[in-house]
Amino acid sequence: MRRVLFVLVTAAAFCSAAAAVAFLRPGPERWDAEAELKPVREGGEYRFADIAGNAYSGRFRREFRYGPPARAVLKYSRNSDTFRGLLVVRGYKPNFAYQVKLVGVPEDPAAAERIGFAGRWLLPGEGTNFSDEDYLALEDKSRAEGYLFFDWFVTDGDGDATVKLRLDRSLHVLINETLEGSQAPPGAAVSIFEVRDFPAFAYEAPLPE
Repeated sequence: MRRVLFVLVTAAAFCSAAAAVAFLRPGPERWDAEAELKPVREGGEYRFADIAGNAYSGRFRREFRYGPPARAVLKYSRNSDTFRGLLVVRGYKPNFAYQVKLVGVPEDPAAAERIGFAGRWLLPGEGTNFSDEDYLALEDKSRAEGYLFFDWFVTDGDGDATVKLRLDRSLHVLINETLEGSQAPPGAAVSIFEVRDFPAFAYEAPLPE
C-alpha cells in the first residue's frame, strides 16, 4: 500500500468578463440524456503508470485501449443551470487519475467560444493555457480549442469509477505531490489516496507492496 497526495489548484477566476457559467442551484438530480464516451484523438503518448508511480505490465501497455470492454457512460441533464451528470467508468487504467474537461467542438463555434472564455484555450500541436487575449488576437480562430477542466477522479484496482459531476469551478492544475515533490500552495485542496489493489492483469510480478 502506498499513500498518494494530490494537490488541486483552482484558476484565479471562474469566468472572464466575456462569458459566464451559472452555478448549480440545489434540487433533485434528473438525468434526461445519456451518451457513451468515445476517444476523440488517436495517437499521442499515454501514461502507463498509476498514481503511485508503479508501472503497468508490458502486456497491459500493449493491449490497453479506450474501447470495449473498457467503456464510459455519461448520464446528464439537458436543462440544468450548468452542466451536471453522472459518469460511470468501467475497465479503464487501475489506480489512475483522470481529468474531466468540457471541450468545445467546431460544429458549434458559439458554445466552443463560451467554454474557452470560461476556461482556457488550446492550440493543437502548439500547447495549452493560451489566454483570452491570445485567442482574440488569433486570425484563424477555428484553430483554437476551448476547454474547461472542472473535475477529476481516481479509478479503483479494477479501473472502475462512478463520479457525480457538476460544473461550478474552473481548475488550473492537478499536482501529484507524492511523485512531483511539489508543495501545496496556500489554500489549495489536498486529497489523499491509498493504493492497495494491484491486479495481475495490469501489473507484473512481484506486485508492488
